[in-house]
Amino acid sequence: MKKLFPLLLCYTLMATQCYAISGGPVYGGGRSVNVIGAYSGVIQGVSQTDSTQGPAIPGEPGSSTSNTVASNALGLFDLVVPGVSTATGAFILFASGRVFGGTISASVDPDTAKLSGVLDGAYTFTVTTFSAAGAAVTTTVSAQAIGLINANIKTAGGSSFTSARLTGTASLDINFGNLDPISLAPIIAQVITFNVSGFQQTNSAQAASTISSLTSLTGTGAGTGTGSSG
Repeated sequence: MKKLFPLLLCYTLMATQCYAISGGPVYGGGRSVNVIGAYSGVIQGVSQTDSTQGPAIPGEPGSSTSNTVASNALGLFDLVVPGVSTATGAFILFASGRVFGGTISASVDPDTAKLSGVLDGAYTFTVTTFSAAGAAVTTTVSAQAIGLINANIKTAGGSSFTSARLTGTASLDINFGNLDPISLAPIIAQVITFNVSGFQQTNSAQAASTISSLTSLTGTGAGTGTGSSG
């Protein structure tokens, strides 16, 4: 009996280890991606809807037509997702013969790894017109590219050099600084849809934007016309 007891005890310990859970507890509903970090990527234009406004007559609604075509718009972005507060970044976009520069503000759900944010870009230029008396009048105009971005952050598989990838879509409303004469709302000339693709450069929230220095872009334009010089 004394020899049998140690054998039973040994068997019991072995069976207990077989049913043990290895690796410790699992947090975040089984999510395995760390969303915190710095990201960089591309926004590639997919389709572009151009709107043509009719002549603006005060008190009369203007006519408009639209045409959807493939878009050659392309942009670059960087984004930092911190452990606290919203994600912030910058983007630069070539569209409609202009280069827009702006910012990204987004919220990232750490459980679902879903990103939802706003892109706000502008291209500022000057237009020179002439009054009835021949005096030059210079006006600063700001074209805008504003819209939404929605993306998912997923663990990169295989032999990827990055630990996470960001994929999704974005849509930007483009206006060229024109306002509706009645409502004074910006006249949307184009709506561009984008595919978003990015990758995690580091899993620490260090804000080192290489694009932010390019977002204050200015251009010049020239035009002729008549008006009051004040």
